[in-house]
Amino acid sequence: MQVMKKWIIPVICAICVMFFLLTSLSGHKGKVYKSIGSTYNKFWFIPAKSAHFNITFRNSYTGALTLIDEKGKPLSNDKYTIRVDGKQTGSNFSVSDKKIVHVAIRCKKAVSPGKQYIRVKGGGPLVTHVYFKHHLNPLVVWLSWILSLFFVVTLVWFLILRRIFYPQFKSCQKTFMIPNQVPLVVKLTGARMVVISSAVKKQSFWDELIKGPIVYKVHPAFTSPVVLRPVKGGRVLTKVDSSVYRISPNPMPRIGSATIDNIQTNMHITIN
Repeated sequence: MQVMKKWIIPVICAICVMFFLLTSLSGHKGKVYKSIGSTYNKFWFIPAKSAHFNITFRNSYTGALTLIDEKGKPLSNDKYTIRVDGKQTGSNFSVSDKKIVHVAIRCKKAVSPGKQYIRVKGGGPLVTHVYFKHHLNPLVVWLSWILSLFFVVTLVWFLILRRIFYPQFKSCQKTFMIPNQVPLVVKLTGARMVVISSAVKKQSFWDELIKGPIVYKVHPAFTSPVVLRPVKGGRVLTKVDSSVYRISPNPMPRIGSATIDNIQTNMHITIN
């Protein structure tokens, strides 16, 4: 049974490849198609590109030539741009006393990228089987790659890297018990940094978007800023001016007490 299981996937793959080859060949009705190049449409400052080929007649011929696809249906004028000897025409055009006609063909925007098979019928018994590959404009491809790369980098930054370089507080709240004043409640959850000071400050939009939010709290007791950051173990690292404050312990526990002493004003603040 294990040997049979090992052969199942290769056999299925081989059948799929054979089916693809048979269906693609059957669509061409056994004819050999010759590549005439590639095309793409105009986009911004990159001009459109046409595929070029020549129709060689065995004898001088005057009459209408019809371009049809591999299914025998005439090509619709709203899907292709055709130029014969430099003059724009439709899928039907006339040739007068010439043995060689120069044809340039290009898809319009309505045609999806891929191979386009054509049979050029005319010139007496002559039938020419050609195909060209229709692509997206190179500028569109480059912009698509750049946007895709930007999207991937942005996704990796916001989902992984930002949390590594700029970690944020998880569920955490601290209450500052200030003598003779209303307690200051600071919610740290979701912030990458908390700043407590007596001055009003505001974070810029781009700094918040790229690095993460900063919570600013204003209180007159904090004449020198107190900055709180998350560190490993769920603790809170406090950054202050050592000539103004003394903190114990630092880092302080996420759940537990700590103290801040203002050396200049002899104010003792308890943090819960």
